[in-house]
Amino acid sequence: MTTNRPLPVDAIRPPKSKCSPFTGIHFEHREDKPNPFVMRWRHGGRRKFKAFASEIDRWRAAESMNAKREEHGRSVLTFDPAGWREYQDAKAIVGAADLRVICREWADRNGHRLRHVGILTSDAIEKYLKLRHAEDVRERTDTYRQLDMHLARRFSAAFGKERLADITADQIRAWLAALKDPDTGEPMAPVTLRNHRKNVLVFFKRAVEEGWIGTNVAAKVKPIQVDEEDGVVMPPEHVRALFEANRNEPVVGRLALEAFGGLRASSAGRIQREHLDFDAQGITMPGRVHKSGRRKYRQGHPDVLWEWLRAAPASCWTDITPAAY
Repeated sequence: MTTNRPLPVDAIRPPKSKCSPFTGIHFEHREDKPNPFVMRWRHGGRRKFKAFASEIDRWRAAESMNAKREEHGRSVLTFDPAGWREYQDAKAIVGAADLRVICREWADRNGHRLRHVGILTSDAIEKYLKLRHAEDVRERTDTYRQLDMHLARRFSAAFGKERLADITADQIRAWLAALKDPDTGEPMAPVTLRNHRKNVLVFFKRAVEEGWIGTNVAAKVKPIQVDEEDGVVMPPEHVRALFEANRNEPVVGRLALEAFGGLRASSAGRIQREHLDFDAQGITMPGRVHKSGRRKYRQGHPDVLWEWLRAAPASCWTDITPAAY
């Protein structure tokens, strides 16, 4: 009869006996072998064995295995010393980092490539734009047009056929550095590059949230530095000359909305006469006018704005299209 309770060394059965005091562990003796004391056990239907030079070493190994089995379950019977050394080497490389996190990131970056699966960048961009359109960005707004230009046209043109998980931060940096102004062929202005980087960053962040990829590599791309001196500020005398030159022109009311009302050029170009409340000095901007796609109402503008709006010719609101403005 066998028992799981360890016995003292002097109680070991004769060397040739296959019996042992541990359930599931059997002893065997081979006199013709350099290590004659054999320990056998089964795991998952497969036979395992290990040989020892002395009976005491075999006993101690069996006792240790039995104790670990009772503490951690039968899986310890398949303990692999070489695998344990490999794990220790890996931990020495990553230090305090969680090895499981690193493995998951590696699987996301390399596993997709090896298994030939994973969403294409063009498909991910299409899904992302549909989500944004359904949630917070309406079509025909500046924000939607910007997303379409930066992602669906330019980023997808460069990486659309690649799997999203395969794109690296270095590739994104190189893409930004290579962007050219479509009108002049010159490198894009820092402000424009910053907007491209921002939209790519938000896209990758959402891709992680949706589970399309595991890591937002765009977060490693530092924001584009913009020199504040790059901004163009018109001196007062130039502003006076601009308005004097356009006093009776159809654009003057929309110029005033930009200069004194704080509206974007695109919003000023779409404002209509019925959106202006001269009595309350308020401006109503329907969703199709404002960049957010939501209706806005604004007050508190300086009186000079309303003086120019009253002086603007009727053709300002009838003859000038947003594109013409």
